[in-house]
Amino acid sequence: MNEHRREIAFLVRMWLPSGATEPAEWRGSIKAIGSDRQLFVTGTRDVADFIASHLTAAPATESDGRP
Repeated sequence: MNEHRREIAFLVRMWLPSGATEPAEWRGSIKAIGSDRQLFVTGTRDVADFIASHLTAAPATESDGRP
C-alpha cells in the first residue's frame, strides 16, 4: 500500500556560546526546509514554538511515503 503523508522538514543547529560557563544557555537557529523562514533561538522552547507555528501556518508538502 502506497500511502502519502504530509511532512515538513526542519534544520536545527544548536551551540554553546564561546567562553560559556555552566549552566549556559544554548543558542541556535532553525530553518524550515523549502522555505525562507529561519529563526535564531535561545533555547529549546524557541525551537518548539517555531515548529508549532510553522505547522499551523503553512500547508505541508506530500511525500511518497518513504521515511
